[in-house]
Amino acid sequence: MKPHRQELVYAFIERYRLHLPGEHRVNLADLRAIFRPIFHRLLPNASMLMLREAGDGDTRPQVWLRRDLSFQEMRLAFIHELMHWILGHQSSLPLYRVNPWFYNVDEREAWEAAAMVLIPRA
Repeated sequence: MKPHRQELVYAFIERYRLHLPGEHRVNLADLRAIFRPIFHRLLPNASMLMLREAGDGDTRPQVWLRRDLSFQEMRLAFIHELMHWILGHQSSLPLYRVNPWFYNVDEREAWEAAAMVLIPRA
């Protein structure tokens, strides 16, 4: 990932205080106030998708997660999609489909950014 893109991720981490000082854990609790997680069974072959508009009066971006994901998978998928948002990735559709076997530049960058968020620097 290019340095200016890394700075976007580190600014996101700082802004929402995701890495707690002196601890090796990540605090994602405050993100629910900004991004709305929605659990679905609509697309059984899609790990996750993200819509930029709620359509029900809730102005938070929606992050759709498959109900059958484990807690760890949901956490990873949630952050992965937020990184698409933070990094300004565009799609021709109003959703991002996450498939671990599909690796274009945006997907690789979003996975790398998710790792930066979920694994605090020593």
